[in-house]
Order: sequence, then C-alpha cells, then structure tokens
Amino acid sequence: MRALVTLFVASGTGVFGILKEGFEGDPSILIAKAALDFFTALVFAASLGKPVAAIAVPQFGVYMALFLAARWVYPFISPRQIMNFNAVGGMVDLAIGLTILDIKRFRTVSFLPAFILVFPLTILSDLLFG
Repeated sequence: MRALVTLFVASGTGVFGILKEGFEGDPSILIAKAALDFFTALVFAASLGKPVAAIAVPQFGVYMALFLAARWVYPFISPRQIMNFNAVGGMVDLAIGLTILDIKRFRTVSFLPAFILVFPLTILSDLLFG
C-alpha cells in the first residue's frame, strides 16, 4: 500500500505537473496524469478495495502545497534543475513499478528526499563543474 501512496502522491509526473501548473499555468500534464490515475486506481481498487480512495486526501494536500510553493520558487529554478528533477521523478517511477511488479523491492518512500535534494545538488554541480 505504501508503494501505491507513493505512486499517486509523489510520482514524478504528478509533482512535475503541479509545478508546471504553478509556474506557467499549464494544466496539460495534470490532466493526462488525472486520466491515467483514474484507470490505475480502478485496477488497484478492484484488488485492494476502498482504501485506495483514501489516497486522494494526501494527494490533494501535497499537490496543493506544491502548487502554492511553486510561485515563490519559480524565479530561482533553472532549466537544468527542472531536467534533473524530471530525471529523479523517472527513477522514482521506475522503482515504484519494479516494486509493484514484485521484481525488486524498494522502499519507495525513502526516495522522496531526492525531490528536494535535486535542486541544491544541481546548483553545487553547476558551481563545481561549470
């Protein structure tokens, strides 16, 4: 169930989509994610039941906080930071997929600090390596 919460609440697509909405007012990624999440939730609800619907509560809270924070941080974020952020999101999504498929077990919640650390580490990388 933890992997599912991470999949819906902290997927790279969702976090990037909400930040893009906050930065530019473009909801296209969020609309695509909502459609994908709807069908994904149906599949998981068929096997796990009603608790899947409760995932909407933390998802709303996290996405609303990110949306409100996006306006404040937008002037300080470079395109390189956005690219690295997308890469981290892709790796988290890959780990979630491998966990759900029982190929390899990852503690996907442990990956979440990478979403925050990617910004200062990109700045540090730019300073050290030009």
